[in-house]
Amino acid sequence: MSPKLVPQSAKTLVKVFGMFGFAVSKRRPGDHIAMRKSGAIRPLIIPDKKDIPVFIILNNIRTAGISREDYFYSRTLPMTDLLMLYERKCGCRTT
Repeated sequence: MSPKLVPQSAKTLVKVFGMFGFAVSKRRPGDHIAMRKSGAIRPLIIPDKKDIPVFIILNNIRTAGISREDYFYSRTLPMTDLLMLYERKCGCRTT
C-alpha cells in the first residue's frame, strides 16, 4: 500500500515531475507553472504555492501517467537512482 499523500511545495513537484521527462515551459501563466513533455496529451499545471492540495497532486500524477508508487519512490531516491528510474520509464539513455 502506498503512503498517504500530503500537500507538497511547487518546487518539490517540479523536481519530481522533471524526473519523468517533464520540463518547465517558457509560458508562465500568472502564478502557475506549466510543465510539458513531448508526446504528452496536455501540460501539467502546478500552482506556484508552498502547499499544493492533494487533489491537484493526484490530478497531475494521473495526467503524467505515472503510478503513485513511482511518485513516492522518486521522492526518496538519490539523483543517480532517479536518472535510472527515468531511463526505465522513457526507454532512453541520459548519459
